Amino acid sequence: MPMMWYSTGNGPAWVIGMLAVWVFWFALIGGGIWALLRWVRPQASHPMTALETLHMRYARGEIDTATFEHMRERLQGTPTPGPRV
Repeated sequence: MPMMWYSTGNGPAWVIGMLAVWVFWFALIGGGIWALLRWVRPQASHPMTALETLHMRYARGEIDTATFEHMRERLQGTPTPGPRV
């Protein structure tokens, strides 16, 4: 009767296969968490513009009205009215 060879599954191919499974599940779960966070907090996906930052500083009271108006005009590109000659 011929002797049968049985694999115990402890070779290098088994280790590589198990690592591939772990990488797959980590990527799947990590990608799901990342997608969920982007869906729940979409405002965190883009940085604030300079005008939004200016509005936030004015709302917190860090700058006064004159400074806010001057900086807003500079950001929007509208000239500040000067003295008429």
